[in-house]
Amino acid sequence: MTDDLRQRIADRLRGWLRPSDLDAAVHAVNALFRRETAKLRTEAGNAARSRDHWHRRGLEAIRARKEAEAALDRVRALHQHNETADYCDLCSNHGDIGWPCATIRALAAAAPTPVAEPAPCAECGHPKEQHSEADELVSVGQCQQCVADGNEGDAWHDYEPQEQQ
Repeated sequence: MTDDLRQRIADRLRGWLRPSDLDAAVHAVNALFRRETAKLRTEAGNAARSRDHWHRRGLEAIRARKEAEAALDRVRALHQHNETADYCDLCSNHGDIGWPCATIRALAAAAPTPVAEPAPCAECGHPKEQHSEADELVSVGQCQQCVADGNEGDAWHDYEPQEQQ
């Protein structure tokens, strides 16, 4: 603790304490500051270590995904479609005749299927997530985007998806 801070603490305590108790009070406050500062430093250090840990884990996951995608690309490159004879050049050497070969079929089956976006609302054209459900079965919900756009009166309607063409 700096002398300036010690003096300011003493000045604040002067009206409450006898002069003989003033030095002891300043030392007590100083000890409290040291304990609290040490706790804050420990908590800050723990938070920084946790942040660094999860940052490293995220980078490791990204790196692992890129490595896996590269490995899949290398496997696909080995299994080429011979269009004149309609078979896999690599697998035909091992008796697997036909295209797609078992490896390409397995890779295609393991590929994630894309999730279709819900259709926009037929009444207002806004996405489904902008619509809140009604509080009661007999009332209608509200479109938050219509409210934000200033169409408060038209905002009260349930989400009805547009028909896909």
